[in-house]
Amino acid sequence: MPNRVEFIRHKGAEILLIDWTSAAPAEVLAAMETVKKLIAARPAASVRTLTNVQGATLDRQVTEALKDYVAHNKPYVLAGAVVGLNDLKMIAFNFVNRVTGRSLRAMDGLEEAKDWLAGVRR
Repeated sequence: MPNRVEFIRHKGAEILLIDWTSAAPAEVLAAMETVKKLIAARPAASVRTLTNVQGATLDRQVTEALKDYVAHNKPYVLAGAVVGLNDLKMIAFNFVNRVTGRSLRAMDGLEEAKDWLAGVRR
């Protein structure tokens, strides 16, 4: 399985890159557990997340797990962006945002998302 989770730097800002590109549901679920541990080890409202879901398969189990995942990460995340959303994934994205009270931002591309995240300050 490729390394799906890593901290990167962009314009001086640390960003947690979560790469779910072309991932099967089991890979997404495993990556969620890794991310939850990494994020929970950080101070509140300090983590910038960038999740790429291009080509990922998000089944019902993943969609259900996303609610807990996003709610769990909420206290630690300063800002979050998601790229690679198609119409069906956008429906799940909006649902998860609504039920968790999060305001993750859907973005068109990785560079746009990294630039936006780098500009977010506490």
